Amino acid sequence: MGIVIFWIFWVVVGGMIGNAKGRLGSGLIWSFLLGPLGVIIVLCLTNLKKEKELLEQKQLVVKQMQIQQAQLETQLQQLNQLKVPATKPNLLSDTYLIAKDGEELGEMTVSKVKLLLKSGHLTKLDYFFDPQVNDWLMLEQMEEL
Repeated sequence: MGIVIFWIFWVVVGGMIGNAKGRLGSGLIWSFLLGPLGVIIVLCLTNLKKEKELLEQKQLVVKQMQIQQAQLETQLQQLNQLKVPATKPNLLSDTYLIAKDGEELGEMTVSKVKLLLKSGHLTKLDYFFDPQVNDWLMLEQMEEL
């Protein structure tokens, strides 16, 4: 009778350890067949629950990276669709094409840009088209300011 209780104890322990590792069946079978030695074998088995959690985390990270990549591609497409002015500013009169909040305000002289900056109608984070680099740059990068 004592040996049966001893064996049941090891089966229960093996089952609990197996369940914690996502291997309830293996825990019960090994501990039933081999008693305390079966429990040791169950302890050495890989943890399927942790592996599953790691796989789910990995899949989540991959999905997040795909979303971020799609967002970056969308932003790049939007940047490529920005209008490039048909005419370049007249460099002799120091006029530049100015844009605020994605809308072109038109050509302005440097002095007018300075006045609009002082009045707060423009900020140094607004843009001007620089024909030398053929791109929009922030006003803070304008040498004349």
